[in-house]
Amino acid sequence: MRGISISERVLRERARKLGAYRQIGRTIFFTPEDLQKIFEPTASRNSPDTLAEAKAAPAGWRDMPFSKALAAYRDSGKDARFLDKLLLHFQEMKLGDINNVSMSHASQSIYPGRAPATLRRQLYVPVSAIINFVKDNRLRAPKGGGQRTVFMTPDEVEMLIRAAGKQPSAFLAPLITFLVGQGARMGETLSLRGNDVNLSARYAILRDTKNKQERTITLIPRVVAALSLLPTIGNDGPVFRRFDGKEFKERKSRGGQIRNPFSYAVEQAGLSDEVTPHICRHTWATWHYAVNKDPLLLKKEGGWLSNEYQRYVKSAPCGLAESIVYHGWGFSTL
Repeated sequence: MRGISISERVLRERARKLGAYRQIGRTIFFTPEDLQKIFEPTASRNSPDTLAEAKAAPAGWRDMPFSKALAAYRDSGKDARFLDKLLLHFQEMKLGDINNVSMSHASQSIYPGRAPATLRRQLYVPVSAIINFVKDNRLRAPKGGGQRTVFMTPDEVEMLIRAAGKQPSAFLAPLITFLVGQGARMGETLSLRGNDVNLSARYAILRDTKNKQERTITLIPRVVAALSLLPTIGNDGPVFRRFDGKEFKERKSRGGQIRNPFSYAVEQAGLSDEVTPHICRHTWATWHYAVNKDPLLLKKEGGWLSNEYQRYVKSAPCGLAESIVYHGWGFSTL
């Protein structure tokens, strides 16, 4: 290697282009084999075997800025949850610079002190998905922490409903009350028709369900009271609408068109950003079993065909059942 003069910038660019370097954090170093590859004659690098390997590998993914990869991932219609915080942290970092060391730094910066399950769900999974979207190079998520069921307390739900009631839409607070009180999925809720609701008989028919099986649910008194305020009950068309009276269009990403007003209500209520519309279903299931202790009724009312409902059949926190009843969520009267 004697007699070769090269600037640091050119060295780094050539090393990254060839993948001939090692990195710990932001420190780059080279092995003798890396240097041999960097300084070998151009003709050698253009041999048929080397060209075939280069053609087979996705071109340029290591040099792609994270922001560009994230934009492409988002535009493709993929799950957009948790991406904003990732963009603020990684910004223009090249994908090739993201490794387990940089991911450890990201976890400490974005989610300090959070549980492994949270790091996996909100950091490792989306970053891996973005990288795998442009090149299959899977990262290793931290081990530990099983499936975690996030749910709200009755006090938190009251704060959320009050915050929703201060927004322009007259539908948002009843919608949240329905989600928490009945445990319906978002798609089932937004497709509920006004003429499929009978308040006097206290039932509603969910026709567009996840498992394609029509389901009749018993409305609890608090939900009946909330729905009685809506002008759409008894009429054809969706029960729940946007603030301008138009229909919601349900999407897969974090609650569809309800995402923004719901997230704003969560923020105004001072709740964790883990609270999404689907957490209302977790809350309902946890509360339902805490009050009734009836797993078969829980399964029936929740519309489960699998055994997923069993994750909620566990010992409830001390005093939860009493607090649920105190706040007027009368599941025991189903």
